[in-house]
Amino acid sequence: MPIFRSIGALVVAFAVGILIAYRYKGNPFKESYHHHHHHEEKTTVLQKVWRTLEHAVEEFFSMGKYLVIGSLIAAAVQTYVKTATLVSIGQGPVSSSFVMMTLSFILSLCSEADAFIASSFRTTFSTGSLLAFLVFGPMVDIKNLLMMLATFKKRLVFMIVSSVFAVVFVYSLLF
Repeated sequence: MPIFRSIGALVVAFAVGILIAYRYKGNPFKESYHHHHHHEEKTTVLQKVWRTLEHAVEEFFSMGKYLVIGSLIAAAVQTYVKTATLVSIGQGPVSSSFVMMTLSFILSLCSEADAFIASSFRTTFSTGSLLAFLVFGPMVDIKNLLMMLATFKKRLVFMIVSSVFAVVFVYSLLF
């Protein structure tokens, strides 16, 4: 399973990267997303370190709110949606991959914890749908989607998410 997960991640990254490179033209960033660049002739090491720290703090507070909101949504879904409901929906090969990808999106797990969750579904879901869970979740989840929407134009985010979904879905059906 780790080998198939790694291969799937590489296939998805390669396919989506090529698609985005050829299909998306123009500035990918939202107008409100500004990078502050300082072009000064002489900058001391201390000034560079200070600017790095300033930038890190700005990014932390800018993106941190999306991590908190995404975590709150994921926790609410984990608390109020029963696993049995998802299992009953995902009985066929197509629906099981769709259910597991949706679950990985909602749960927003780290890529270490998701392997333990996936192993608990071994007797319930197919190998392909478990691979879909393991490959899709680390690439697209609630927190990541919120951060992408805050930074990039909606069209690019839609292209990325739909492309990742399609490639992972096809990959999962091959198993």
